[in-house]
Amino acid sequence: MINGRNTPSVGAELSLSFKIGSLSVVRTNADYSYSVEQNSVNSEFLKSGAHNARFGMDISTNFSSKFRADLKSDFKGMFNRTSSGYDYSMYSEYLTLDARWDILKRVNMTGSYIFHWQHSAVEGKDFVNNVLGFSAGVWLFKNRTARLAINAYDVLGSRNFVSTVMNDRYIQNRYGNVVTNFYTLSFEWKFGNAR
Repeated sequence: MINGRNTPSVGAELSLSFKIGSLSVVRTNADYSYSVEQNSVNSEFLKSGAHNARFGMDISTNFSSKFRADLKSDFKGMFNRTSSGYDYSMYSEYLTLDARWDILKRVNMTGSYIFHWQHSAVEGKDFVNNVLGFSAGVWLFKNRTARLAINAYDVLGSRNFVSTVMNDRYIQNRYGNVVTNFYTLSFEWKFGNAR
């Protein structure tokens, strides 16, 4: 089997960043690419044209000196048409929210939430994943040289994944699970003037 592209990929990208007031920053980016791939299987040449589009947004904000949040969105779309007349499309969205709250002078909490949605036209169904994690810690000693924290990952117990491989001969969706929810106790120590 010989795989390759008979034409170069073409695409465009646009990025934009701006402030909202004095506490928030918004960053956006969008890109599009198109490529033509050819495969030779048993002396038969097959072509497939792939369209890929992506739009992302990142909003960072400080609601106060004690609470900060970061919201990210990443949307991807893919459309593929093969020389055998088969069309395939897939769409996905990653949404992540990270937040930090300084409750007291020495105590803080952090939280992370991930939402993943993917739609496959082949199977005609949606894949949805929700991952929630958090950490609560306290700074120790007068000069805050150490931090003790309790951490939890994937509290909802739903960490799994899906990946797609596509060419002119077949399309493969793989589903699997990774390590599910777990809890840890961590201890950090700062050396010198590290912040």
